[in-house]
Amino acid sequence: QDQFPDAVIEDARAQADCFVEGDIPEGRRDLTRVTTLTIDPFDARDFDDAISLYRNEKGNWELLVHIADVSHFVPVGSPLDQEAKQRATSVYLPDRVIPMLPEIISNHLASLQPDRVRLTKTVLMEMSDSGTILHQEVYNSAIYNHQRLNYEQVDQYLADPEPWRERLKPEVWQMLRDMHTLAMTLRRARSADGAIELVLPDVKIDLDKSGKVKGAKIVQHTESHQIIEEFMLAANQAVASWLARLKLPFLRRAHAPPDMLKTRRLNQFIRALGITAEQMQDRFEIQRVIDSVKGRTTEFAVNYAILKSMSKAVYQCEFERHYALNMPHYCHFTSTIRRSTDLVVHR
Repeated sequence: QDQFPDAVIEDARAQADCFVEGDIPEGRRDLTRVTTLTIDPFDARDFDDAISLYRNEKGNWELLVHIADVSHFVPVGSPLDQEAKQRATSVYLPDRVIPMLPEIISNHLASLQPDRVRLTKTVLMEMSDSGTILHQEVYNSAIYNHQRLNYEQVDQYLADPEPWRERLKPEVWQMLRDMHTLAMTLRRARSADGAIELVLPDVKIDLDKSGKVKGAKIVQHTESHQIIEEFMLAANQAVASWLARLKLPFLRRAHAPPDMLKTRRLNQFIRALGITAEQMQDRFEIQRVIDSVKGRTTEFAVNYAILKSMSKAVYQCEFERHYALNMPHYCHFTSTIRRSTDLVVHR
């Protein structure tokens, strides 16, 4: 439901009354002078992740993924916490959002808005030029969002960076270039390791002023989306690996290997389409088949069939590799505004 109980609204207002814009609580690292930006859909209302990237004195990359520290505003056992658990996630519909948390939290206090100081949890990953993580830290922080960009703007920048020199601060202009370089390196490395990425249509419904459907279009998954996706995957993996090394129990995002029967059916379907394929239990064979149908009329059908053959990803505390990502440790850490599971990991 759209409406929150009175006790939850009162709790949110009390949190707002305690929040002082620009005040950095003791014990947090002050990162407000580190160049930081957000990249989201043009119509996004909440901003829960931000990025910083630079070279350190060793010449290595230091990638910082900052996630809104919702846990600071949602005390354990509070009315806000109980409501978030009950709702579990925000629900996104064509014409509206049913949020997990009241707007004063999700769109204001914990939203990483431009030109604002906000409280975050930061994952720092020192990486080599090949994308190998050399060192990582996770800590409470405060950031200042120096630039809000949307995916379309970043795609325009990537297509022709020069005109953007006049529109962006020099450090932001260079950081976008560096983000693209590192993200594509990480993407190639994941693919070489056998990560499976399905190409499925993301359909956006267009509504008229009265709320009736007037059309639909496929949203293209461009390189600007891939940049953020790679950095979020890296942060999720880094946090899960860090918690595993500390031997702390945490809520994993696990993905079991495919079922044998479903794999046999997938083989039959692929061959019926005239696609030469070996046993589709091998991740590299799945990658090859996906690549072979790119741009063809059968692309979505094949990708959907592969998806249906896969096990469902689940949340669990027990150790299990994430099959599709080919990662031993993985969790959801990057969307505390809209997923209560991420809030559990933050705490």
